[in-house]
Amino acid sequence: MKDVIKRIIIVLIFLICVMGVIEFFSKQNDKQNYTQNTSVKEENTVTKNEEPVVIELETDEIETYDSQKARVGTVLNFRTEPNTTSQSIMQLQPETIIDVKAKIRNGWYRVEYDGKSGYVSGEYISILTEEEMKEITVIENYDYQLFALVNISSELNIRNRANKEAQVNSTVLPGSILRVYSKMANEWYKVEGNSVEGYVSGEYIKILTPEEYIAYSSQENNMINPQANIIATYTATGSYNENSRFNMHKAADYINGTIIEPGNTYSHLHTIHPNGGNEGYVVSTVFVDGTVTKDTGGGICLTSSTLNAAIASAQEKGINTGLVVSARKEHSIPVGYVPRRFEATVAMWSQDFCFRNCNNYSVRIDASYKSNTLTINIVKI
Repeated sequence: MKDVIKRIIIVLIFLICVMGVIEFFSKQNDKQNYTQNTSVKEENTVTKNEEPVVIELETDEIETYDSQKARVGTVLNFRTEPNTTSQSIMQLQPETIIDVKAKIRNGWYRVEYDGKSGYVSGEYISILTEEEMKEITVIENYDYQLFALVNISSELNIRNRANKEAQVNSTVLPGSILRVYSKMANEWYKVEGNSVEGYVSGEYIKILTPEEYIAYSSQENNMINPQANIIATYTATGSYNENSRFNMHKAADYINGTIIEPGNTYSHLHTIHPNGGNEGYVVSTVFVDGTVTKDTGGGICLTSSTLNAAIASAQEKGINTGLVVSARKEHSIPVGYVPRRFEATVAMWSQDFCFRNCNNYSVRIDASYKSNTLTINIVKI
């Protein structure tokens, strides 16, 4: 009997344990299902309530322009994409004006220049203001020869931009004549003076009619004639004896018709002494170390000085002849047939007068004389 009771108790304990285990795993499964369902609900809730994610690209344009321009502040890479790792199309130089088409989200700009489209960093350009836009806007171009007179009592600054705070490229004296290329929207003009291009305010110059130009230019003995392609001219008169006149005429004959091609340099001594000797020149008055004496070739300095005066007087008027003097020296004492600043003495084996033709075209020297008077024309050909 006792054995039966023991067995019954063991069976009951076994059943109780089995039921406990079943209930434990059942609760764990329910808990797991609850957690998963809750996570799904929370995830669905979050997904339902949050805003759509927007991916910002570096090429996104946040602002576009129709006619905006900018000035380049330094040597700047003009790139295919708005980043520093993309290919460089070209390098833009300082002061270059570019067309701005759009601003990019990363601070770069889509721009156009010279028919090409690309990107530049906004850090190295300055967007032009309304007033600055007037400084670069041309309202009239002058394809014909137009000149202006500097009509103030002090020197006039030629600046690299059309405003009074801009850098000074050069200065011209009162009464100088400037070549005029265009008029800007802010009443400034693009001009050329002393062989330098730049801008001057319209309040300081007087635009000349063709008749006024002829009148003013003739006062300085340099009347340019565009119709005849004369880019520089000068007439000088010397009170010389017969031998001086002979030498001047002989040298002028050698000069007449001389052609200087683009990039070449003219040598006066080489031209008037083609064989390297006296070429038949006679003894006449010369100036040596501040004294008047006699030597072979006296009078030929009138030809070199008149030639230099043609170039120099044109440049004083703001006419760019494209001829750059590379060797010149004044006489030891004033000679009188040209202003002191135009003198160009020459002396065999020791002193030459030279200039270089920096134009993209050839020029010809036309020399004509009448007794003591010599006229030099430099002609574009």
